[in-house]
Amino acid sequence: MSDTNNILDAPVAGLKPSSWPDFVLEAIAVVLGATYTVLITYGIIWCWPAAILSSGIFIYLCYTKRIYAETALHLFYVAIAVYGWLTWGAAIDGGYKTWPWQNHTIAIGVGLVSCLVLAWLLRKYTNAFWPGVDTFTTVFSIIATFMMVWAITDNWYYWIVIDTVSIFLYAGRRMYLTAMLFLVYTILSINGALEWSQAA
Repeated sequence: MSDTNNILDAPVAGLKPSSWPDFVLEAIAVVLGATYTVLITYGIIWCWPAAILSSGIFIYLCYTKRIYAETALHLFYVAIAVYGWLTWGAAIDGGYKTWPWQNHTIAIGVGLVSCLVLAWLLRKYTNAFWPGVDTFTTVFSIIATFMMVWAITDNWYYWIVIDTVSIFLYAGRRMYLTAMLFLVYTILSINGALEWSQAA
């Protein structure tokens, strides 16, 4: 048992071991995040309060783990969750929609250019962990979140890729519960794609 603890407590690139309060906070954020994804899959408006609380906790956790782009992303999530909460009824009433390939080309192109710029800034001016991966998940999460709020069914395909990459990002920061959450997110995103495609 002591050998296992030593392995878990070993320093990772100067990262301090997680404290029990942080572990508990991460567990709460994970449960709320999973709740959000399940609820939004079925169009239940109470997904948004869960998102606000989950992201609020992750703002603190990501900042302390030096995942700065993800910290900014969760600030964005809080704001967009408030917006989603206020406008969700109208979005759902308008029906689920799909994007033409031209929209995807623009979104992906703008996203990749933004990733390059932000990753360079993080490398130059911060001690961010994995800035390229951090910015990729952040930029494309913003794009996918807007698609979700606008009830664009294709958002789930973006999330499948984002969530898969995020597993490795959070595991690298020793946030193992969050890494497992993103594994669950990946599975839920596949289910969300099926559910929304059938409803479109």
